[in-house]
Amino acid sequence: FKPGTLVLVLNKKVEAASNAKCKPRYFGPMVVVSHSPNGPHRLTEVDGTLSKLKFAAFRLIPYHPCSPLSIKVMHYLNPHDLEGTTPE
Repeated sequence: FKPGTLVLVLNKKVEAASNAKCKPRYFGPMVVVSHSPNGPHRLTEVDGTLSKLKFAAFRLIPYHPCSPLSIKVMHYLNPHDLEGTTPE
């Protein structure tokens, strides 16, 4: 996925649960910030909050809003600013 793409993330906890029928299988939408070749994707919430986790491509699906005006992305982060960040 390219930076700026809206995606949904597969919720792995729901897959393992026995009562998963009524629980949401995906969470998001989230915005792709960066990804390395053959590596995980860095994501942010729509409000710009950077996720501490990195996500594999197989856990992401594209998000298509009903209306292009339904989600407003306020600002994007520069991927070069993320090079020194590590999950706590």
